[in-house]
Amino acid sequence: MIRRAGMPPRWWQVLSLAAYAALVITTVPQGFSFGPPVAGNPAYKLGPEDQLRVWVLGLNEISAHPVRVNSGGEIDLPVLGRVQAGGCTLEQLREVLRTKLSRWLRDPEVSVEILEFGSHPVTVLGAVNKPGVYQLQSGRTLAEMLSLAGGPAREAGSVLLVSRRAEQGPLPLSGAALNPEGTFHVATVNLDTLMKGGSPDMNIDLKANDVLSLPEAELVYVLGAVRKPGGFTIKQGETMSVLQALSLAEGLVPGNAAGRSRILRRSVEKEPIVEIPVNVSRLFAGKTPDVAMRSQDILIVPSSTGKQVALRATDTVLQVVSGVIIWRR
Repeated sequence: MIRRAGMPPRWWQVLSLAAYAALVITTVPQGFSFGPPVAGNPAYKLGPEDQLRVWVLGLNEISAHPVRVNSGGEIDLPVLGRVQAGGCTLEQLREVLRTKLSRWLRDPEVSVEILEFGSHPVTVLGAVNKPGVYQLQSGRTLAEMLSLAGGPAREAGSVLLVSRRAEQGPLPLSGAALNPEGTFHVATVNLDTLMKGGSPDMNIDLKANDVLSLPEAELVYVLGAVRKPGGFTIKQGETMSVLQALSLAEGLVPGNAAGRSRILRRSVEKEPIVEIPVNVSRLFAGKTPDVAMRSQDILIVPSSTGKQVALRATDTVLQVVSGVIIWRR
C-alpha cells in the first residue's frame, strides 16, 4: 500500500532501515569504500603472489580474510570456490565476482583492493645504490627503475645489461639477441646516453621478471708522484694509454722520477704480479710509443727523493691500498 505524503512511517519500516544500517556498519571493514576501487593504475593486471582483500556486503565468510593469487592465477573464496583473477584488472575481477554472486544475491555490492603486490618483480643488480627486487605497480621505464634503485653508484660502469624471459617477447633494443639456450633475450644499453635522454628509444617499458644488471666499471690506477692519485674508469669497449691515465691524474708533481715508472699487471688471478718498465719521460718527449693499459693495471710513478728505485712488493701493496682508499672517498 502506498503511504500518503506526510504520514509517519510504520514501525516495521523504521526497524528494517535500522537493521540494514547495522548490517552495513558491522560488515564494512574500516577504511573500505563502496563501488569500484581506486588502486593506482587501473590497467594493472593481477598475477601470482598478489594479495587481495575482497569484500561483499552481507557475506562475512568472504570478507573476513585476505586472499593471495596462486601460481595458476586463481583465488580461492568461501562460497564461490576458485575464481580466475590472473590477467584481470581490479574492475574486471569485481565484475566477475558480482556476476557469480548474483546467483544468490540481488545486485551484490563488491569491492576489491590490492593489499600487497607480488606478481610483477623487476630485479636490479650490481653497481646501484639500492639493489633489490622491485614490484611494477604501474608501467615503469628503464630510467624510472634505475631511479627507484637509487641511481648508479659511484663505481658503476657505462653499460647496463638488460635481460627478459623469452616468453615475455623480444627486447625492443638495438642488438638484442637470445641467449644460447633460447630462454632469455639479452641487450646492452649505454648508461650515459640513457640517463642524458640522448636516445629515447633506449628508455623502454619494463615487463615482469626483467633483470637489470649494472656491472662495476673497469679501472686503471695511477699512484705515486702525480697530482691526483686514484682509480680511473675505462669506458666499455675502449682502452686507456699511459699518457691518458696521467692526464686524468692531472700530471706529475715536481721531484718525480718518471723515467723509472712501472706498470704492475696481474694477467691471471692468483698469478704473480708482473712489473713492466715505462719511461714516462720519453713518452712525454714523444721518443717512445705510448703504452696501452689494461683493466686493473697500476701505474706507479716513483719520486726522485730517497731510495725508491726498487719497488718492493710490500711498498707496492701499501701504495695500491692507499690509491683504492683515495678513489673510494
